[in-house]
Amino acid sequence: MAKRVEEFRVEGGGWRSLVTVGGKEFFSKDQVQANRGVLSDDAGYLTRFHIPFDVSSDSNVGEIKIYNLSAENVAVFKRNQPVRLEAGYHPFEKHRELVLDGVIEDLIVEPLDKVTRVLTIQMGDATDRWPVRTTTRAFGPGVLASVVARDLIAAAGLAVGKIDPTVDPVYRKGLSLVGAIRPELETVAKDMHSKLHVSRGKVYILRPDKGIPSGVTLSAENGLLAAQPAMALPSDFQYVEDWHPGEKPQVYEVRALLTPKLWADSEFDLDGCNLQGKFRVVAGSHDCTGRDFLTTVRVAEA
Repeated sequence: MAKRVEEFRVEGGGWRSLVTVGGKEFFSKDQVQANRGVLSDDAGYLTRFHIPFDVSSDSNVGEIKIYNLSAENVAVFKRNQPVRLEAGYHPFEKHRELVLDGVIEDLIVEPLDKVTRVLTIQMGDATDRWPVRTTTRAFGPGVLASVVARDLIAAAGLAVGKIDPTVDPVYRKGLSLVGAIRPELETVAKDMHSKLHVSRGKVYILRPDKGIPSGVTLSAENGLLAAQPAMALPSDFQYVEDWHPGEKPQVYEVRALLTPKLWADSEFDLDGCNLQGKFRVVAGSHDCTGRDFLTTVRVAEA
């Protein structure tokens, strides 16, 4: 058994999640309590989440479910309010990591039976509004595409993750932009022969053969559960072929204990019994089922 899994079971503290909203913190139960089927008490609430992500320019959205909150605590949650999801293993304060920092898009309270109710929080990753933002801008002759990109990113209310384009062309006659920011930025990225990726409130414009270093190495000793060939989606191939032109690279599915540092376009090292090397994330999700905290990603060789 992987050392990390055994460590959690021996210490008995297990994994926990933390939802922060309106200055108030809502801790989940640890795995031991969740496995016993306890929904809520002074130690926390049964909490589940599903946070999917991919390499498109769309915002990433997710869902959190919290069981048996009081009416007073449910009232703390409001639409369009910032919400933060963290998770970690025992001891939590030492190992807590950000899963998603976002905005509440919708709230649903529903009874499961006579005594059990669940609050479902649908959240965006704080980039959900950028596709509808517009701009009117004029850039003088000789402006670099990277300068235009940075200006548009700021106008969209987002931050620059990294801009490392294949080329940085000069618009010799200048550039006038009127309309939605997203398609204009996508056009500028194409002019740079680069990919555009939006994640966790940041925008990345990178060469097709470059990902985002995560510093993660997955092995059986630190949470790797399985790695195997997977059925690739058409969107996987479209993205992967950008850095493997003319090839049909194999896409793999990797499952591990929750690893929030892995996100769309993340590069990481894999040291499995049947698969080793450097890989890049195409899509995946971070999930808590109540009993398990897992990361599942589709990847291809970097």
